[in-house]
Amino acid sequence: MGTKLRRLQVALPDSLSEALSDLAKAQDKPISKVIVALLAEMEPQIRDLTTYAKCIKAGKMNEAKQALIHMFGNNLAELLTDEKPTKGRKS
Repeated sequence: MGTKLRRLQVALPDSLSEALSDLAKAQDKPISKVIVALLAEMEPQIRDLTTYAKCIKAGKMNEAKQALIHMFGNNLAELLTDEKPTKGRKS
């Protein structure tokens, strides 16, 4: 007996639906299989985004920054989390 996969029903904007449909046709695959493959590829990033969102919600900024570092690397995480100077503020 196989594992029963969870089914989801989603509404897509026309442009996204068209892009996915075109990709499915180009690969000769059902659109559902293309979407599952794309989401499976994105699973690590989805998990990192979840960790980041939970840390931000809990006010754990250091842990949130570590999640960003894991997702994007140190340099981009630094750019995303560095405080930006405000008008009239001396650096």
